[in-house]
Amino acid sequence: MITKKKAETLMLDWFGSEPLMYFDEVIAKFRNFRKKRFRNVFLGFTQQITTNGILLNEKRIRMMNYEQTLF
Repeated sequence: MITKKKAETLMLDWFGSEPLMYFDEVIAKFRNFRKKRFRNVFLGFTQQITTNGILLNEKRIRMMNYEQTLF
């Protein structure tokens, strides 16, 4: 739907157990995939995360916040 421009926005909701336990394996890998695959696609993008905050740090906050401006 994204490549055929049938979607105007993409919203990701990271939740379940503790999503930050797999930040490098899932969230960061998705970021790299999205940057390569959809480099020239302009699409509204938001994401949110449900977390207890224990594994949250400034680097992860900045990475996820910066992502919202790239898509």
